[in-house]
Amino acid sequence: MRAEVGLAEFAFSKLDPDGTIVNLLYLESGIASEKPGAALYFRDKPRSPERVVPLLMTNLTLGGSGNLLRNLCDALAAYGTNATPALPQLTNLLTHPRPAVREAASNAVARIAAR
Repeated sequence: MRAEVGLAEFAFSKLDPDGTIVNLLYLESGIASEKPGAALYFRDKPRSPERVVPLLMTNLTLGGSGNLLRNLCDALAAYGTNATPALPQLTNLLTHPRPAVREAASNAVARIAAR
């Protein structure tokens, strides 16, 4: 069994050397613990806004931990005007009970609207 997993990991590393596909999958259908890291990946390497921004928005709608929400806000901010459709959801987070989430949402709104 371990050899099969190793072969699968090797094949996947050849198909997705920079991790874009795996992080898209984490946002789309991953478990909750994988999503904050995937959001950070797209914050640091914004790409494919037509695909990623809707996934980030969907995860905002689903809610989750404060850590996840902050990371989603930060990732959306990295997309600038490409994330304009997320402004209503981000604006809703300005009243979130956690101050760090409110701050991340405020920063995202400012960055998206400023560009």
